[in-house]
Amino acid sequence: VHDEDLESEGPPPSYALAKGAPEVLRDLLGIVPEDYDRTHKYFASQGSRVLTLAYKPLDSNLSTSDVRGMPRAEIESNLIFVGFAVFACPTKPQSEPTLRMLTHSDHACTMVDICCFDKTGTLTSDEMNFEGVAILGGELAPGEGELLKGESLTEHMLHVLAACQSLVSIDGMLVGDPVEKAGLAAIGWSYGGNDVVSSKVGDRKRLRILHRCHFSSELKRMSVV
Repeated sequence: VHDEDLESEGPPPSYALAKGAPEVLRDLLGIVPEDYDRTHKYFASQGSRVLTLAYKPLDSNLSTSDVRGMPRAEIESNLIFVGFAVFACPTKPQSEPTLRMLTHSDHACTMVDICCFDKTGTLTSDEMNFEGVAILGGELAPGEGELLKGESLTEHMLHVLAACQSLVSIDGMLVGDPVEKAGLAAIGWSYGGNDVVSSKVGDRKRLRILHRCHFSSELKRMSVV
């Protein structure tokens, strides 16, 4: 992406932004922080959806054609860890009374440790909630400190959450991954479908997406420049 800060002089800075499964992006980081595995496994054990956020600066003199010609392996190498984005899928309001009725009717309601299926929206809602970004390097163990949100988010956290996405704007409505929509809404940025994301508060910064390496279920990640 290009940082289109109108007050900056010279070519706008360019970045490669990436997000994906923590176990996959681990191998793409230039430096893997201490407690990386322990932290993302903790939040996953709490039922959260966890994504690693990462970036790296690029040569601002690269042309758009140069950027679009960069191999994906080059874009997604030697990345800098930003944090873990943590999302939760809330239960529907009617789920709790339904489970209570089942329990009272002598049905056994138990917690399943591992369940693989392709059905969503039965007990949980169709939306995701952005819980915040977990960082490493502090003295607190995972879960003992608060997740970063709002004004506590760093510039690079905002950039990855805002621009590393594949959303589509149709008649003014965003269509796509609920995780990406939740992240964009939570940080107060907007996307109009013209490859430009902009903040709706503060200094109203803009980022232009030059190239996308779309999410792949096999690779478990995506990236943008």
